[in-house]
Amino acid sequence: MNDEEIVQLSIKAVAAALDVDAFDPTIVVDSAVLRARKAVSHFAVGSAACSPPVTLDKKSVYICGDWIDRSGHASWSTEKAVVTGKQAAN
Repeated sequence: MNDEEIVQLSIKAVAAALDVDAFDPTIVVDSAVLRARKAVSHFAVGSAACSPPVTLDKKSVYICGDWIDRSGHASWSTEKAVVTGKQAAN
């Protein structure tokens, strides 16, 4: 798959998770597909203040990943994705 196909697949997955037929793709302000084997995430100094919380919508939208709630549990990469995944599941 090329990058645009992956972005479109992701948008469809979000729509399915939200149980909507589709949503306006213009609300996606940025997207990126990074392909890096044996890589880790690197964040800019101070960027943790911009990371979203695990709960986006108190009713139904939960997210996880190493880029989520970086002011909370101070871990990175796989460990952070596991921690936020457990937080989202609970």
